Amino acid sequence: MNLPCRRLLLTVVFAAPLASHAGTSMLRVACEGDDAGAEVSVNGKLKGVCPLDIQVDPGTLKLRAVKYGGSLYEQVFEQTIQMGNGVSMAVEARLGATQLNAVDQQQDAARRNTKAGTEQRGQGKR
Repeated sequence: MNLPCRRLLLTVVFAAPLASHAGTSMLRVACEGDDAGAEVSVNGKLKGVCPLDIQVDPGTLKLRAVKYGGSLYEQVFEQTIQMGNGVSMAVEARLGATQLNAVDQQQDAARRNTKAGTEQRGQGKR
């Protein structure tokens, strides 16, 4: 093996372990009380449940924590975070106001429309 090939091989062998750790950052998602156990996703990918420590790539991240309360509502925390390279950051996820799930929103709208139609028919008979 000639000298330039040996240098290239040594560079690749020693750079590979460094490259696997370069460019990652640590994000700690903390939850307290009833918010603990919320599902945490980053950029739409489920990462686990809160509280949680996860390695993330630097850049813009969309953090979302959600906890389901049966089929009627969900509590949500959403935040966009700018992560630097090799940074450790902690975020406390405080789940906000309850929201109906998408399916429940459709069912609720259908119930309201049915009720409104029934009331209109009842008023028309007077």
